[in-house]
Amino acid sequence: MTTHDSTPRSPSENEPGTMTRRGSLFSQSSSDYPTSETAEVSSQTDDGNSSDETEDLDEKFEHKSRRLIEIREEFERLNDVANQLINQQLEQLNRKIQDVRSGEDEEYRALEASLREQHQEKLETACVRLNLRRESVEKQFEALVRANDLQMAEAKARARVELLSEIYKKLSETIANRFSEQLSEVHLFEQISKYVKRFLNDPIDRFEPRSRKKPLTVSFPYIVYNLQDQEVEEDLTEIQQACIPDDHQEEDAMDYESENEDEGPDECLVGSDE
Repeated sequence: MTTHDSTPRSPSENEPGTMTRRGSLFSQSSSDYPTSETAEVSSQTDDGNSSDETEDLDEKFEHKSRRLIEIREEFERLNDVANQLINQQLEQLNRKIQDVRSGEDEEYRALEASLREQHQEKLETACVRLNLRRESVEKQFEALVRANDLQMAEAKARARVELLSEIYKKLSETIANRFSEQLSEVHLFEQISKYVKRFLNDPIDRFEPRSRKKPLTVSFPYIVYNLQDQEVEEDLTEIQQACIPDDHQEEDAMDYESENEDEGPDECLVGSDE
């Protein structure tokens, strides 16, 4: 570190040869024509000036040397102070490094605590977002399951209705066919029984032709089901019970037919005559 001397210096200190030059110039300007007396005085003054200049130069040299020594000492002192400060900073840094490694540094602890808080906040936000996403996914899954269940239920109901309609159609056709067959058999039995009774009990000539009625035609029933399934089943059972003759009636009809087949027409006529 270098220091600059701020003390003002005279021109004689800055430039050692300025006084002699100015004095000689002044002497020349004052006396244009030198004499013997002036020459002696000038020689004496030159000797005095030279001695003064040497003394001034010695003093300046000593002063400069002292200043240089002081500057060097000051520089060495400042250098020592700087080295001490640097060593202290190095010691502090080494101590801080050891404290940080051991976990005893307050600044490191504060930083670690803040980092832990930030990490915990991030984890909490991540958990909240994960729960929200999970809830949304679960709701979407439930909605898909419900939609599939509704579609399945609609498909089942549609298939059930179609199957029941086909079954009811076939059942109505079979019942209509059976009912028509039973009606034809019953009508034929009634016609035969009426003819036999009339033939046996009619006093008019039995062999006389008579006007016959047109046969009764039976049309198939056209049933429109606007009821519930249970009501339709009840109606079908009632129709079946009403259409199908009893066992006793069938047995009586069969017995009657067998008796008429065994007995001939002559026997019937004889019995009627008697």
